[in-house]
Parts: sequence; C-alpha cells; structure tokens
Amino acid sequence: MTDTLQHLRDSGYKLTGARTTVLRVLKASGGQVTSTERLDKVSTERLLTRFAYRLG
Repeated sequence: MTDTLQHLRDSGYKLTGARTTVLRVLKASGGQVTSTERLDKVSTERLLTRFAYRLG
C-alpha cells in the first residue's frame, strides 16, 4: 500500500486520514464489495481509530 500512497503524494494529493482509511479498506477487501459494505468497513475502522486515540 505504501507504493499507492507514494503515488498519490507524488500526484499532488493530500493524504488525509479519510483517504488513507478508504485505501486500507479497499486493499483489505481483496475483491468486489458493494458501496454499502465499503461504507460499513470504513465507518467501523474510523470509529475504532478514534476510540484507540482516546484510550492512548
């Protein structure tokens, strides 16, 4: 995934937390998923990340 992130940086994109999360979810999905499945996974991951920061 680091190659993808570097390519986006080199292309002038800002790598926000949301974009990084979406990329991580797409890569982990490995196959076809619906937009609803992607949204659920992204929402869950963002929620877990926020929770982990609060604990830390």
